[in-house]
Amino acid sequence: MKPTAAPTQAPTAPSTQAPTSNWVNGVGLIIPEGAIVGGNDGVTLTICRARHAMARHAGVLIPGKYAASVGTCFVALGGKEHTTSEFEVYVGSGSWVAGAGSNIPPNALLGVEPEDGGPVYVCRVNHLGTVTIGKLSTQGVC
Repeated sequence: MKPTAAPTQAPTAPSTQAPTSNWVNGVGLIIPEGAIVGGNDGVTLTICRARHAMARHAGVLIPGKYAASVGTCFVALGGKEHTTSEFEVYVGSGSWVAGAGSNIPPNALLGVEPEDGGPVYVCRVNHLGTVTIGKLSTQGVC
């Protein structure tokens, strides 16, 4: 029997960003104060974003999940998970709300505005018994 997936969730940012809601440089094994917890895969996961050499455009930031226990940010590219030790972590306020398909919640947290397409938001989804963070395109895939 195939497990059923829970709805995708995207964090919403406050309508007026407080000065403390922003992206900060990630530092190894330290979870920055105010980092938003987004999942659990045996370890606590917070929201991160990073550049990766395999991205279509050099310098594009890709939303992902940060596991402080290993000090890296994991991003999905080409159907595979990649790690990097140079990343940013989102700190501030916000809450996770359910979304479905291409219905992006108002004030969803923008992970990056790519040069060749629409915005890419941060999302989370139940996957193989874990809650994991990823990227949500305007096509509604997390």
